[in-house]
Amino acid sequence: MLNDAMHEYVGCQSVAPGSSARANLWFLAPEYQSNRLHPGFRFTVQEGSHIVGHGVILSVFNPELRDGT
Repeated sequence: MLNDAMHEYVGCQSVAPGSSARANLWFLAPEYQSNRLHPGFRFTVQEGSHIVGHGVILSVFNPELRDGT
């Protein structure tokens, strides 16, 4: 399922292709991710149908989104 999120990159304004960065994400419809996320969860970052990056969750701050593992 696709879910829009606001991205805030930690320590930089943008990320160049091939680079890595830390980011905080705020889901625009978090109810679609309830009890689903955990550290190590892998996801893709897309602009429309075009994949522009990959990510791995390091921590989940919102307890309603954690899957309990």
